[in-house]
Amino acid sequence: MGMYTGGMREVEARWSQDHNFFESWRDGCTGYPLIDASMEELSTTGFISNQGQQQLRLYLMFPLRDMGTDWRMGAKWFETCLLDYDPNVQIMGTRHMVQVSVGNDPREDLYFSIPKQ
Repeated sequence: MGMYTGGMREVEARWSQDHNFFESWRDGCTGYPLIDASMEELSTTGFISNQGQQQLRLYLMFPLRDMGTDWRMGAKWFETCLLDYDPNVQIMGTRHMVQVSVGNDPREDLYFSIPKQ
């Protein structure tokens, strides 16, 4: 289990290694049509839009206090599937999601709502 401590609030996050949750995400069996269709597109074509990648990352790891799946598991899956994989783009995109999750935003109640997407 990894840990990230940082930002002005010194937020500590313990990353989950929940393999059942990860496998449902990876296999497109989350029950959320947006996520499941995006994962099917990724595994079928090897491509997905940047917006789709962001939504998949957010579902997997945001907010940390609810799901918090280790972002490295998702990054590894993108590396496996994406035909146009670029480590700089993928790692920086994921890093941005981690920063959003533990950053300095004073609003404690931020939540990524899949149904609203």
